[in-house]
Amino acid sequence: MTKKLGRFYEFPAMIHLTDTILFICSLFIIDWFNTKINANLYTDPNLSNEEFLMRILSNFGLNINFPFQYLFAGQIVCLILRIATNLQFNESIGPLIKIVGKMVQDFLNFFLLYVIFTFMFAIVGNINFIYDLE
Repeated sequence: MTKKLGRFYEFPAMIHLTDTILFICSLFIIDWFNTKINANLYTDPNLSNEEFLMRILSNFGLNINFPFQYLFAGQIVCLILRIATNLQFNESIGPLIKIVGKMVQDFLNFFLLYVIFTFMFAIVGNINFIYDLE
């Protein structure tokens, strides 16, 4: 269906990919928090509610230093791609997303050529410099 509409990427494939990444990251974060915060809570059955909550807060304070920013960055990229796939069917924003997609494709082609030419001139410069040395 999206091929007939002329979209620059497949709608269902992008949704499945982003949903899978979001699901895996969310499962990892939830499981990590659940195991770390509930550690050593059920050792004494005679805990009061206040002491139980204080142990939860203590566990949270001790384990908050895990670097979740990498998982959150991946989730933000997936959410932006998910929003872009949903907005491509909007009549006012859809053409903009198509234009930006083609622009990104052109930019990646330019960047690849730029890298190739940079390495080429660096290699030629090194070869000329080596021949000038005694």
